[in-house]
Amino acid sequence: ALLGLGLLICIGVVAFRVAGQMREDGDELSDAPSTGRFVAAEDVEIFLQELGPADGPVLVFTHGAGAWSEAWRSAMEVLAKAGYRCVSLDVPPFGFSRRPNNADYSAVAQARRLGAALDTLKVKRFALVAHSIGSRPAMELALTNSERVSAVVLVSAALSLDQDPSAKPGAFASTLLNSRFLR
Repeated sequence: ALLGLGLLICIGVVAFRVAGQMREDGDELSDAPSTGRFVAAEDVEIFLQELGPADGPVLVFTHGAGAWSEAWRSAMEVLAKAGYRCVSLDVPPFGFSRRPNNADYSAVAQARRLGAALDTLKVKRFALVAHSIGSRPAMELALTNSERVSAVVLVSAALSLDQDPSAKPGAFASTLLNSRFLR
């Protein structure tokens, strides 16, 4: 039984790896689900998903490592029914968003991208909901755009407040973020 479970886990890992590689080798524009769209965001195109009325109060969602905008689907559906305009963004390099040519994933660069995507959507005021490593750029965005941010909700925040927000990730983290294999 234990051997069978181990074999199933190995098959699952290989299947996810193959699917991930196929997506990496494909074109993000054609591979992205029809539930979202790409918007210009400074030096990249960010994939995002929206639910709810266009004139509702805006809630912006960011995800953690290895996740994507779909992670917030259940919450967005409930909140959209309550009248909120929900915007969930794929924070580069995860999900379907394009990777920046300069490989700058610092909190400052990511916050600028998030802000630029919201500018493209013509969002003036919003509340942020962020998870894990998505919390650091969300907080940077909140601190540099305080007049636009009405509230911040952090879920299992990974903030690393002792680091310079403009610091790029270290060599190991950069290797992981730029690895086609791990994405």
